[in-house]
Amino acid sequence: IHDVKNGILQKEDYIHYFSSIESFRSIFTNERMRVLSTIRREKPDSIYALAKLLGRDFKSVLKDVKLLEGFRLLTLDSYKVGMRVKIRPKVKARVISMSLAL
Repeated sequence: IHDVKNGILQKEDYIHYFSSIESFRSIFTNERMRVLSTIRREKPDSIYALAKLLGRDFKSVLKDVKLLEGFRLLTLDSYKVGMRVKIRPKVKARVISMSLAL
């Protein structure tokens, strides 16, 4: 998380290095970016609800969500509804920026 106005890194910032634009794009695919923006915009109450909003297979969405969680771009909060446990995804990141050396 950046203090965007002053360009100051905050303690919550996470920096990931990629060896190439291809390796960056292998993580930040169009579908994964759609996952992040849909979670931020729609605030689904479960991964199942997210999959429905995206019109995608649950297993594929779960795989993308787990990968994005590993990069600390989102969190997964468990909560109980009756006898079922649901997992609510929440986006932590507000900005994803990339610098590319020439």
